[in-house]
Amino acid sequence: MKTRVWFNKGFSVIHHVLNAMHATGQWELYATHTTPEAPMLYGPWHHELEPAGLTGRKYLNWALEYCKKHRIEVFFPCKEKSLIKKHEAEFAAIGTTLVVSASPEVLRLVDHKAEFLQTFPTHICPIPDFRTFHTLDEFNQAVEELGGERKALCFKPSVGIYASGFRMLTRKSRMTLLLGNELYAMSYQEARAYFGNNRKFAKMMLMEVCEGTERSIDCVALNGELAQCVIRSKSKEGAQVSEDNAAVEQMAREITRHYGLNGIFNIQLKDRGGVPNMLEINARPSGGMHLSITAGLNFGHVAALMALGHLTPDQVPAPKRNVRMLAIMGSVLVRDDVLEEVH
Repeated sequence: MKTRVWFNKGFSVIHHVLNAMHATGQWELYATHTTPEAPMLYGPWHHELEPAGLTGRKYLNWALEYCKKHRIEVFFPCKEKSLIKKHEAEFAAIGTTLVVSASPEVLRLVDHKAEFLQTFPTHICPIPDFRTFHTLDEFNQAVEELGGERKALCFKPSVGIYASGFRMLTRKSRMTLLLGNELYAMSYQEARAYFGNNRKFAKMMLMEVCEGTERSIDCVALNGELAQCVIRSKSKEGAQVSEDNAAVEQMAREITRHYGLNGIFNIQLKDRGGVPNMLEINARPSGGMHLSITAGLNFGHVAALMALGHLTPDQVPAPKRNVRMLAIMGSVLVRDDVLEEVH
């Protein structure tokens, strides 16, 4: 009999995690989301709409009832995962094992990038020099402290996902950037005009640019012990490489142990002066997870087996190394049938 696994509302990449798990034939999969167009609802598994607008305790109660109704044995929460983790005993009492990437305290820490870097153990790897700012005056001061406009600098929100709010700072004019299609660049003049129109805004980070290789490390672990990872080095051409890099893998192993990371998560590093620097931890499947799955690591399958005690971290086969991976877009027709909310 197949084991019942549920993924609640999450990012579009969950579709690829579900697809890889389905291919094993070992799981009865459930996916829910509040939006009918969510990619994770499209596949050969159970799919239902979540009630819109539920948060907090109301969502927790709904999730508990959903697990009871469908006899869910493994639950990968994304929405309200910190709250759900705090009530892990309630899910265990109904026979549901949670797979959450970290404790609520660590989840909060990694979501706040400035606080995370300020407390990061730099004996594992260094961090880029950075400052935080809330006002235009603080921005100007931070620019000077980090070397002025001739230094390669960038800014991003202290709290955010993907590349939202990220910009490279340059002395080029706004028109030059527009015509050059430099979508993630902004002139200092434009940045000052923007920050000057907001007397005080959410905490931002100004950071020195790491000029070297960027690595996205997709990991699967059990309670602080790294099982396997795919180290994706990125190139301007679009293809990515699954690196065979023992030094970076050891960094990932130490980071996993330090924060007690679990399940599926992602670590972002970038070289500065030839040395990998910590950028952030994403306590969820990354946007490039589908590439890492292509390298032969079935993240959801492995995480579920380990959570159930059917597999130990040292038993997880290594993915393919030194292979190039390329993402190819696809499309599906939006369902004609109306998905009804599950109550």
